[in-house]
Amino acid sequence: SSIASHEYSQTSDLGENSQDLKSTSPQETQRFSPAEMKCNEFVMESAQESGRGEPLQDSSRLLVAAVRAIRERDAAKARAQELESRIALLQDQLSEAEQKSFRSQVSANMQKQDFIRRTESLSSELYDAKSNLSELQWKLNVAYRQMESEARFPPGEERAQFRHFIMKWMSNRLNAAFSSWSELTYDSILMRRFVKRLFNRKLAKCFDNFVIATKFVQEFNLRDRFIEEHETRTARLEEEWRRMEREREDLRKRKERMDEEMSLRMKDGSSVDLPVLLSEIRMLTLENLNLKKSLEVKKCQ
Repeated sequence: SSIASHEYSQTSDLGENSQDLKSTSPQETQRFSPAEMKCNEFVMESAQESGRGEPLQDSSRLLVAAVRAIRERDAAKARAQELESRIALLQDQLSEAEQKSFRSQVSANMQKQDFIRRTESLSSELYDAKSNLSELQWKLNVAYRQMESEARFPPGEERAQFRHFIMKWMSNRLNAAFSSWSELTYDSILMRRFVKRLFNRKLAKCFDNFVIATKFVQEFNLRDRFIEEHETRTARLEEEWRRMEREREDLRKRKERMDEEMSLRMKDGSSVDLPVLLSEIRMLTLENLNLKKSLEVKKCQ
């Protein structure tokens, strides 16, 4: 009875595994990768072998788990690709928004500059309007005074006798006052413009003169500095030249003395240490060449 129950449990487990594989294999194979297809085929073969009576191995269960892990990995990859596409879309939207904000900022700056130009052009018009308003106020005050003066005269025939002359005199005075007022306002405007331009010209001329003077002083300072440096350099070069001439003279004397010693030794027939003499001659020639090179360099400087 125990053997029969064990065989029944094995057959039931195999039946469930085969049903799971059958339920997933026909429709979902289209979405599987080649590796998944191979795993599924291996699982089906292992299930068929177990259905023949062979024991079911643990490798089939591991392959089923691997298939599930591969499916989850592919789903995660698809999710990651979707998120990357969303991120790219959001970046495009962000760049478009930045471009729109930059354009709006540029348009706002242009509008601001246009408004500033308009206000600058309207300032002169506002000044003219204020001057016209003051002129009209003055005319109105003159008219009020004229009306008051007319009201002081007696009514009737006495007023009628002097009305013509009074009105003519007042009109002449009023016209003269208006003309003088307009002339004064115009002259004041011209004078202010003239003074402003003259002041600007004088200020610019003074600034140019100041710049020229500063440049002149700088040039003189540079000239004096160059002269001082040249004098110090020439004195130093002359001292160096004298020192090198003394060294050259000492070397020449040493060479003459060595030549005399060589000639005396050759005449006496005494032994001569040729390596020592050659080394001394070589040293003297090198010192002479170094002195010549340094003198040439100093001359070039």
